[in-house]
Amino acid sequence: MTAAACQPARLLARLTISALTALGIAASALPAVAATSAPVTPTPAVAASPGSAIGTASVQPAKGTDLVPLSLAMSTMCPSGGTNVIGTLFGPGLPAIGLNVVPNSTTSLYPHTVGGGLYLSSNNTLRNLVNQLPDPPNLKGTYRVRVECRGPARIADLGDFYGSVVFDGHHGYVAKQDIPAASLVTVAAPSGPPIPTAVGSEAPQTAGSPTPTAVRETPIAATSVTKNSQTSYGPWLIALGILVVLGGIVTLARGRRSGKPGSAAR
Repeated sequence: MTAAACQPARLLARLTISALTALGIAASALPAVAATSAPVTPTPAVAASPGSAIGTASVQPAKGTDLVPLSLAMSTMCPSGGTNVIGTLFGPGLPAIGLNVVPNSTTSLYPHTVGGGLYLSSNNTLRNLVNQLPDPPNLKGTYRVRVECRGPARIADLGDFYGSVVFDGHHGYVAKQDIPAASLVTVAAPSGPPIPTAVGSEAPQTAGSPTPTAVRETPIAATSVTKNSQTSYGPWLIALGILVVLGGIVTLARGRRSGKPGSAAR
């Protein structure tokens, strides 16, 4: 083979080696780029601070089990601006943020008591709510009840009502009663068109509608934001390698044609 015929082959070998080297360098850089785009986990939202105690809340019925519908009675009404209520249970085995037993609901549809408070009735049982937890506990010990008064936007806690209940570990409980039984007699809520509630809230039960199921309030789930650098750069590197190899093949073909005897005679 003449020197002229060998040059395209050498050129192709050099181009192939250069392409493979470039691909190897780029591939080795991908893990570093991917590491810089590791998942970003936002800080979970901090739960709002509780407001000051402005009254008492009692579990109704005062004695029973977690298999019967749970209701809460408030000693007075929410202060001015308190258009919504949220009920939460705290205690052993429950999440640190508590178990939501009364969803964010407008106060306007709940019946009043003759003692001047609100009666937050429900057809849901505490056992049903507990069973929604990832690891449902067996309720035992003293638990604290809190009813928050908030505005429609839930920006500030305008005041809280507190109570307590003791579970025996076998579904039974006895609730502390700070509200006289005579004051718990309810007065029907005013009838009329539905009153708008806060965003994400649910209306409480009326005579002809089912009671909303309490929704557990959890911190905002942490989201992961990732950028797959390998998906972005991989196709371009492969295309670059193919182009380099194709260029080498074309150069080799031209060299072979120029090295033929007939070509030299011309």
